[in-house]
Amino acid sequence: MTVEVQVQQDGRILRIYFNRPLYTAVSDPMALAQSQAMNVAHELGFISKVYPTSKLQQKVVDFIQFLLSRSRPVILGLKKYTHNASKMVEDGVIN
Repeated sequence: MTVEVQVQQDGRILRIYFNRPLYTAVSDPMALAQSQAMNVAHELGFISKVYPTSKLQQKVVDFIQFLLSRSRPVILGLKKYTHNASKMVEDGVIN
């Protein structure tokens, strides 16, 4: 079994490699666009950890259970913060 996507992190640099055997439906420009989108997502902080596909489902379940163990006001506050984070200034509201 071969790995289709390989992700490596070196500090703040995220490298993504695609294993594309012959006759796949992914062209070089498509692979480049996907790679660039993943780099942007990593730079913006949307990607913090990468897990193998075999462990991804369990990691998602663990994260959801972690969120559900918190109080409702905390979850709602996090949801509101996440929704508004893109509109906030980088320095914050306190100088």
